[in-house]
Amino acid sequence: MNKVMCILVLIALFSCKSTSVAQEKQIEKTNKPKIEKPGFGDPRDNEITSFEPYLQDQIAPGTIHFTAVIQEMNKDISVCGTQYKAAVLVNVKKVKGSGSGIVNALSSGQKTTLVYPNANVKKIDELKQKFTKNQEVMAVVKESLCPDMSKTVYEILKLSNK
Repeated sequence: MNKVMCILVLIALFSCKSTSVAQEKQIEKTNKPKIEKPGFGDPRDNEITSFEPYLQDQIAPGTIHFTAVIQEMNKDISVCGTQYKAAVLVNVKKVKGSGSGIVNALSSGQKTTLVYPNANVKKIDELKQKFTKNQEVMAVVKESLCPDMSKTVYEILKLSNK
């Protein structure tokens, strides 16, 4: 009788356990979602993909980097009540970048006067030999406001042939 009871208990236990796959939790293999890599500008317009070494470094506050075409060279010009021995009238072609704190930003097509803060007569003659009218140049200027805050003076930090 004990053997029959054990067999019945075993049959009851095995009959309760399901062997079907539908009731067991399947382990799903999860694939990581594909993440799109960010683009670095449109190569057709050279927005960020072009290599321009002057933009690798941070631009100092209050400075502007741009390309321009020289319209004329001037001597002894007064801007905001301050006398400068050398100045250059330029037509801005393209602004490459600017630092923080710019009050009056330059724009393409704008004509503006750039001044040399510490020019002497020898330097003025060198400038006239090095730069000619309608020549394209690369300029780095520092923006300074006039005492009355109505105008801006752009002092040349660097002016070079493009």
